Amino acid sequence: MRPRLNARRRGLALPMAILLIGFITAGIIGAFSRMTGESRTVDSGRTTTLAFSLAERGLEARVATGDTLPDSVRYTFPDGIADVRVTRVRAGTGSRDTSVWLVRATATVNGARPGRPAARRSVAQLAVRWAGSIDANAAWTSLSGLRKNGGSGLISGVDECNPADTVAGAAVPGDMFELKSSGGKYPFEGAPPVYEEGTQEAFANSVNIDWFSIVGTPSSVTPDVMCTDGQSSKTCLPSFADPNYYPTVLVKGDFTMGSNDAGRGLLIVTGRLTFTGGQETWRGLILVGDELIDNGTGWVSGAVISGLNVKIGLIVPESEIVEEAVANGTKVYRYNSCEIANALNGAANLALIPNAWIDNWSAW
Repeated sequence: MRPRLNARRRGLALPMAILLIGFITAGIIGAFSRMTGESRTVDSGRTTTLAFSLAERGLEARVATGDTLPDSVRYTFPDGIADVRVTRVRAGTGSRDTSVWLVRATATVNGARPGRPAARRSVAQLAVRWAGSIDANAAWTSLSGLRKNGGSGLISGVDECNPADTVAGAAVPGDMFELKSSGGKYPFEGAPPVYEEGTQEAFANSVNIDWFSIVGTPSSVTPDVMCTDGQSSKTCLPSFADPNYYPTVLVKGDFTMGSNDAGRGLLIVTGRLTFTGGQETWRGLILVGDELIDNGTGWVSGAVISGLNVKIGLIVPESEIVEEAVANGTKVYRYNSCEIANALNGAANLALIPNAWIDNWSAW
């Protein structure tokens, strides 16, 4: 029996439709999978690049401080964090600290979307640490002259830290030193006890301190403590309970060290500094713009440089004593290179070594 030519084939359309739907579904799933993968790749690249950027920012911020303590610091940014560690790889040599340090920064950035892993990137840089230094060649350097009333007390250039490194007791421009009523006792000692040479202008130029940038606005100095004009030490100076705390104290104007007050660090007074008469003490370095008036009976261990406003052209008429520093009483000034170094520790800086930047350094 022959089959009929017009007979219908039953059941073919449905399987074909199902098969077609399957192919379409698979294509859609593949497309979404590919888009998700590309999105993850883009997010991963973005967060990795951001982590690199934050690591660089953290490293640069740490180098800019110029300090090596504390040895580990965390910087928090809107997009992540950067942990920076400073490690000494070679000790310094010579009179200045020329130690070599490795600054390592590891940044962590959270994933762009929930569930995405965080990105990390580490960079490192070798740097040389240059300790702060200053032109202090005497226990007391006065650009405006120095008058000492009486032979009591002592102004000594014999280094308390290393006696072999003796400097002048006092240093002033030529013909701007006066010792009155010494009673036969000479209160200066050093090599020489008193150094006098040159004109005031030449002497001021020989003191290598950028006083203009210090007293300018903004100041080139970043102080730990800021005092206002006329504020007393009792209301301005911080606690010195920590014996290793040597802050930088900046006074914009005149400053008075009251009776029995004490401190340490770098004291910068843009105006007049007055010791009022008690057992005032200071360890470190004192920089004074105008004159230093001392009626106290305490002591200073480190160095003093006064009359620095001469360097920026602030003078008084010839009929007056130009920025004269007056020392009365039994005050003792002793040169101490270690106390000066402690005071200038905050002024240290890290100088980057060329071609010593390292990418993808091991985190810790």
